[in-house]
Amino acid sequence: MVVLDSPLRWLTEAVKRRSLQLATGYFHPEERRWIDQAPKPKQSKSGRSLWKWMRLREIQVWMRDGDLESIRRNDRRIAYIKRVMEYLVSHEQKGSVNLRKLHAVEGLDDNTKHGLRRNAWNYPGFFIVTVNNRQKEDLVALTDKAKQLMEDERRARWDRDESSCVKILKKILMMSRDRRIRRSKLHCLQEYYAFPYDYNTGFLERHPDHIRLVETPKDSYVELVSWDQELAVTEREKAVAQGRTPKELGQWAFVISYPEGYTPNRVRLEQLDNFQRLPFPSPYEFSQRAFDTPVGQKEALGIFHELLSFTVEKRALVSDFTTLAGSLNIPRYFSDSLLSCHPGIFYVSKWKNQHYVFLREAYRGKNLVAEEVDPLVTIRRRYLELMKPKPEKLHLSSRDEDYLYVPISKRGITSNQDEANVLGMSHGFFSSKPSSHRLPNIVR
Repeated sequence: MVVLDSPLRWLTEAVKRRSLQLATGYFHPEERRWIDQAPKPKQSKSGRSLWKWMRLREIQVWMRDGDLESIRRNDRRIAYIKRVMEYLVSHEQKGSVNLRKLHAVEGLDDNTKHGLRRNAWNYPGFFIVTVNNRQKEDLVALTDKAKQLMEDERRARWDRDESSCVKILKKILMMSRDRRIRRSKLHCLQEYYAFPYDYNTGFLERHPDHIRLVETPKDSYVELVSWDQELAVTEREKAVAQGRTPKELGQWAFVISYPEGYTPNRVRLEQLDNFQRLPFPSPYEFSQRAFDTPVGQKEALGIFHELLSFTVEKRALVSDFTTLAGSLNIPRYFSDSLLSCHPGIFYVSKWKNQHYVFLREAYRGKNLVAEEVDPLVTIRRRYLELMKPKPEKLHLSSRDEDYLYVPISKRGITSNQDEANVLGMSHGFFSSKPSSHRLPNIVR
């Protein structure tokens, strides 16, 4: 490894690397790690300007996309809400959980407990909170809309056509090295491809003509029964046949969709043109190429492009797919080298130590572009509709605070209007007149 101990030596190596890229038209696998190790010159202002110009204009190709970043943040919130909802449903005989005694609750990790205590008030569409200061209880339960949404999501998964799931599973097995993959590795991808809930039990046994389960002393494998040549056509090849790529680039090109505001320079366009014209084998033609070559890198990108095209929402967590690296003969450094250097094909969102990858051609802003809207995508939109902002708080006087925190059921008050009459309120939240304010979804 070359030790870049001075800015001048770093600039010399950068010029050599740029010449190699112009000649070959691809990014080196370790380029981004190599860039991060570069020291900033401190000798002169011109040196800093030259370093900044080479980094921003020549080498750095990643650009933040606000629309896709918001999708990634909403996915994290929805995943958190689903964990809490599943726990509350599992304790339906109790009906609610005391927020003040979450330390004794079993079945939830510490991060979810802290998040529930902090955010239960922020999602009135999902959770209803009953506050009682005298008994020191803050009980949280699910709303009727949240329960109905969970039921609709389960029904959508059960009613999903199994033939499409079998087709996806067969295509993944056809790309594998031995035409079989461990069942535990495929289980991690169950949510991305919307496999049935009984994937480990009945789904694999209901289709013996296509796939079969092989038991070994060490582990169990899902094996392909018969090869289907009609399925050995990639989504990229279908896009080329549909005319979604320029004809002058040939049959090896990917669909390019740059984010709004991103304008690649001349050097980047030359590299992209050479990359698009470079021939490479199909993901269904297993080869043992070295991934430090341009052809090997494009082959790895083609495999990951095919895997991402099968997902329901055309996005996934990169670490979940690294478990298939050995079976599909792909490298494990997708997130920091290959995917980040191709912003027109993929978008990599980095949060802490996790990398989320999006398929660029499937998105227009925040919207997922598809010929047919999947029912699970509609379910996600309903989750977003229920994720409303925190309701307005009531400004209560100290003399009424103890009384107001007693549950309504224990005071003999059956409606909001009755409570308004008891408290002497004629306007505001409890007024019978039309008001622009919404009543908080909190029982007090």
